[in-house]
Amino acid sequence: MSFHKAFNTLTLEFIEKLIITLPKEKNFKLLKTGVSLMARINYRKPVELFKLYVDKYRIYIINRDNDYFLKENFEYIIEENKNLIKSEENAFNLIDRLKNYWEDFSENNRNVVWEYLNQMLKITDAIT
Repeated sequence: MSFHKAFNTLTLEFIEKLIITLPKEKNFKLLKTGVSLMARINYRKPVELFKLYVDKYRIYIINRDNDYFLKENFEYIIEENKNLIKSEENAFNLIDRLKNYWEDFSENNRNVVWEYLNQMLKITDAIT
């Protein structure tokens, strides 16, 4: 459970920093509440959702590929059962939420985001 706990702690820390950086974005507050409750009910679920919705962007996260991040259309995502759902219906779709602010972020803020996402990928790899 220690890797799961580390992942959940890191995720909540990351979301808290996003809330501080973007205080008018209510979705990050909702995301924090959702992840916190989810982790209490099933400590494995945040990792599972991260893998489902974010892991597919692994190579772009590792390479810190701003261009892909800005150009990719994240309007729809594919669930495990191959259904398309609108990304705004999924509060955990962090990538879609961040894209809205990416151009306004300073280089330092972008580096912090890349670092958090890369750390989350590393913990996920250690779990699986």
